Amino acid sequence: MTLKYRAITDEQRREEVLKYVRKYPHCDLEDIINQLTDTEFGSRVTIRRAVAELLESGKLNDGKSRKNAKSYQFTVVEDNPLLTMPTDLKLITSKFEIFLSVIRKLKKSEKIVNRLKESNLLLSESFGPEEIVKTIPFFPYEVIGEIDRIYKFKLLIMLPTKIHRQTVLNNLYSLYFESLTNLYLMTAGETQKAHPSVTNLPTEENYLIRAYRNIGTGFTSHMVEVCRVLNIESELYDVLDQAWLRNIEVCPFLYDLQWDLKLMNYQQALEKFAPKYNDLVNKNEILKNIHLKTDSEVFLFEETYSQIKKITQNEDVYGPFYYKN
Repeated sequence: MTLKYRAITDEQRREEVLKYVRKYPHCDLEDIINQLTDTEFGSRVTIRRAVAELLESGKLNDGKSRKNAKSYQFTVVEDNPLLTMPTDLKLITSKFEIFLSVIRKLKKSEKIVNRLKESNLLLSESFGPEEIVKTIPFFPYEVIGEIDRIYKFKLLIMLPTKIHRQTVLNNLYSLYFESLTNLYLMTAGETQKAHPSVTNLPTEENYLIRAYRNIGTGFTSHMVEVCRVLNIESELYDVLDQAWLRNIEVCPFLYDLQWDLKLMNYQQALEKFAPKYNDLVNKNEILKNIHLKTDSEVFLFEETYSQIKKITQNEDVYGPFYYKN
């Protein structure tokens, strides 16, 4: 009698093996084969191959007491990056989509310009509120850049010291760059709709080119500053927090968190945002310190601009301290 199996892909078969082992940890190889052949997920040969591939990738542990042992006790290696990274990237992408939609809805208006003008944003004579509004469509690109910086450090520097199978690393690179490409494609489409002139030949006077150049340094604190004024700070942090939390072991290497708290207006930030920091401590102490440093930098900028306004006694004069390359 010839057995007939459903049209199942190799990936679906591997997922079914993982699902079964999660449900019945410490199961034997024959248990897995019998269950999946009974439910028509493949033949004994294809299921054995799926198990072997999962063992090779490190997603499964066979639980053998010694190499030549014949008994198995399969368990899923839940902290394997090949299992955690797709979930993490999916969550980050979902938060990014929300931020992108909020940015898309921000239209240039007198109300937004006035809100920026009345704030303590550090501006310059050649880069005032109206110019800042024109840079807002580029904020998603800067968020992608920060996500990319985090993951590149993790993938190229940290993980190779822990994972020595090149095939596993290659799979992780493929997973990540596919997700990164998706973020760029989503953002590029929205930017083209909002600003068709981005496709024009770049010139020194093209405001999009100047905007992109001016955002180049210190973007996190500046973006927080602008997004706070426009009441979209929470959507920005929802994306960044997920990227930071999912890669928290990378953050101490990427961010200088050993800084002089007094010089960075630490106390002022701590007092104003105490409830937020209390909540962040429950999530992670490192995450709290990243927020605290960013907020302290924002307070430092705002104080500087306030002093400039007092000296000039002119609310419309902008200090020459906006970031420039």
